[in-house]
Amino acid sequence: MEINVNASKIDLSNNNLDRIPEIIFTCKNLQKLILRNNKIRAIPKEIVSLKRLRMIDLSNNRIDFLSLISL
Repeated sequence: MEINVNASKIDLSNNNLDRIPEIIFTCKNLQKLILRNNKIRAIPKEIVSLKRLRMIDLSNNRIDFLSLISL
């Protein structure tokens, strides 16, 4: 799987992912992240490093943990 770190939109749907790939957190221009239909269980705190992120689609995953953070 190739990821363009300069992309504003990344779609990793249907990739059988069990976590958000680390490289995603280096994508400083990312505005839209689509991760539907995977096996992701948690949203890591590093998600806040994506300052331009406006939309994340995690539908049809296995989310059972959401790290609560202070912004």
